[in-house]
Amino acid sequence: RAIFYRANKGFPHEKVLISVGVQRMVDARSSGVMFTLDPVTGDRDRIVIESTWGLGESLVSGAANPDRFVVDKNKMEVMLREIADKRIEYIRDPQTGRTIHSQVPEDRRRRPSLSDQEAKRLAELGKEIEDHYSAPQDIEFAIERGAEFPKNIFIVQARPETVWSMKERAETIAEKAAAADMIPVLRGLPASPGVHAGRAEVVMSPQEAERKIKKGDILVTRMTNPDWVPYMKRAGAVITDDGGVTCHAAIVSRELGIP
Repeated sequence: RAIFYRANKGFPHEKVLISVGVQRMVDARSSGVMFTLDPVTGDRDRIVIESTWGLGESLVSGAANPDRFVVDKNKMEVMLREIADKRIEYIRDPQTGRTIHSQVPEDRRRRPSLSDQEAKRLAELGKEIEDHYSAPQDIEFAIERGAEFPKNIFIVQARPETVWSMKERAETIAEKAAAADMIPVLRGLPASPGVHAGRAEVVMSPQEAERKIKKGDILVTRMTNPDWVPYMKRAGAVITDDGGVTCHAAIVSRELGIP
């Protein structure tokens, strides 16, 4: 995966150094991803936060459907709150210290993984980081189990947002559909803007995608990971069952310009 990424982005292999990082890990009660703009529409007046129980791997991989908070960047108020049915969490096993995949108890599945207070504090930190780097940011965070607010909030990664910061704000899918007087037969979460028409091909593994996906097909699957990228590049559009606007499939689709 690393070699493919370097070749694709034009990084010379001999310039990439290998190092070992040793750091304290956050025992995450909740974690997630924050964009300091709306990653779907490019609206810079919004901060979009997706979070789930446990470690962020379940969100990024698409295994867990996340809670979604939209914060008004100017007023620093939560303007939209969507709470998902969170069935899976990746957590630290206190006996072995290893990460385990656990079923979320029924009474926690529909509870918010972030309080409004935590969402607003995250938004404040996101705006500070955006101002520091003078560009919209894609930020990962973790909320420490058992720690008190606001010391329980950790920013664990920040990188430049890779799509809207490089181009002018585009029309949304909804605006294009309205202009064309189209009637939608199916709705989902629009994770990457654009319009495409083609043959839909349901595939359940990268091996099956290798055989079936032709240039311009619509790739339909449960969820993608980095192994799928060569076949996503062939596709004209991607549809997945799971994941939010900050998962791997969504970020890669936006970077590749695939709806």
